[in-house]
Amino acid sequence: MKTSHKNIGFTLIELLVTLVIVGILSSTSYKAYGKFKKESTREEAKIALVSTHSYAERYLMEANTNDITSVSIPDELQTKNYNISIVETPDSTHGIFYLQATVRSDSKQVDDIATCQTILLYQDGFRTNTPAGASNVCW
Repeated sequence: MKTSHKNIGFTLIELLVTLVIVGILSSTSYKAYGKFKKESTREEAKIALVSTHSYAERYLMEANTNDITSVSIPDELQTKNYNISIVETPDSTHGIFYLQATVRSDSKQVDDIATCQTILLYQDGFRTNTPAGASNVCW
């Protein structure tokens, strides 16, 4: 009496095809995750700019002054990937100061320098960035 013997399991070809598919899916999802991470870190900087803007306006109003150099940014408004600073602009059409978020050199966001090295928020709400021309990406 003959017994038939069926092979149970996967062939090497099936395993290799599965491995290739998993590799392709992993590489595309990793790129998408990297882009998402970069954008979320940029959002963190924008939130810090808006919070610092509110803080500076409140300080100037309560101190009844226009001396922006007297405003110091509290540590809790700084981020780990961007330096937030206030710059006086007495001749600007956008107010007496602007806030800037500059990528820190030791940050993981340093590869974002080509597009959004510095994000700017002026006193009147005007938004831009350097290098110029990438506003639609940064804001």
